[in-house]
Amino acid sequence: MLLTEEQRLQLAVMVVDFLGGNRGSAAVALFGHDLVRVVPTQPNDFGFADWMLVQTLSRPSMEPFAHVLVTVDPGAALAEIHQLLQRVRRGEVEWDAREEDPAWMPPLSEKPFADRDRLRTAVREMAEGGGFPAITIEAPVGHGRTTMCHYIEHCAPKYGPFLPLVVSLQRKDTNEVVPFLARKVWRALGLPGEPTVPVGGTPDRRAQDFAVELARSAALSPRPVWLVADVVRSNLDEGVWTFLDELMGQVRADPLRAAKLKITIVADFSAVELPHKPEVDARFVLPDIGEAEIADWLAAVVPGKQEGLYQLSARMVMDKVTQLLPPAAMRLETIADHCLVARDQLRAMA
Repeated sequence: MLLTEEQRLQLAVMVVDFLGGNRGSAAVALFGHDLVRVVPTQPNDFGFADWMLVQTLSRPSMEPFAHVLVTVDPGAALAEIHQLLQRVRRGEVEWDAREEDPAWMPPLSEKPFADRDRLRTAVREMAEGGGFPAITIEAPVGHGRTTMCHYIEHCAPKYGPFLPLVVSLQRKDTNEVVPFLARKVWRALGLPGEPTVPVGGTPDRRAQDFAVELARSAALSPRPVWLVADVVRSNLDEGVWTFLDELMGQVRADPLRAAKLKITIVADFSAVELPHKPEVDARFVLPDIGEAEIADWLAAVVPGKQEGLYQLSARMVMDKVTQLLPPAAMRLETIADHCLVARDQLRAMA
């Protein structure tokens, strides 16, 4: 990517000031409708601005970025970035729109992203419109599930037409979760009206009916959607698992439906059996991260050191994590923090 992280964050602050919280017409004029319509849910205005900048900097032409820069910073307060842009225009610097370092979770550049190559390839193929119609990603809490959901949010609009729709699911003690999900996906697909509410039957039967209608209607929808269900706890309300399972079965059975609706379920499947679970190659597991994975990651981000140094650094990371005894939900995050320390130590070595 052409800008350093610090430069990009400085520019993101100016974008926030320029937009003033307007993520509608002002954002469309700045970044274009094609980006604004697929922006994933962000926690605040800064997250929105930074995500849009990452996408703009990844485009094959520099013109969209140039438009953003001169619009939000007409006085050239960020002089280095303006000078860099002029050097690109003169041909002195090549416009670098390469994707982010695969050792990191984009666009969250302080999140190590180790041992995910096969899954990353599958996600990229799905985002481009091919690949699997449905996949499952199995992992207990604390093994990088949220990071993987963020990755799909980032990857889907960058490489293809799919609108990522990430929903976090846990028990609500209500029968309204399935209708809520069905309406949410229905609207994301751009379908008119609302899905038909089934009458009578068990919660599972009604969930199947919702899923069948939704999948069939998706084939005629104006906008393709990628539903990512992040199941926080497996003991979901009645009908929810049936709804997700039936959706997977429906899109796997019909290429027309799969062209407009992709499904990913991220969960701990140890206590769940799904009749329509995808083929073995489309089932992924987020493994625990240990010394070998950490050593490989360090070698990728700080190349050129002696092999033994990577192994020693990885062992020190794991020793520190063992001493801290973080709760399961924070284990991977704790490992990530200490990986960054190890990375900086290796970089500082002569």
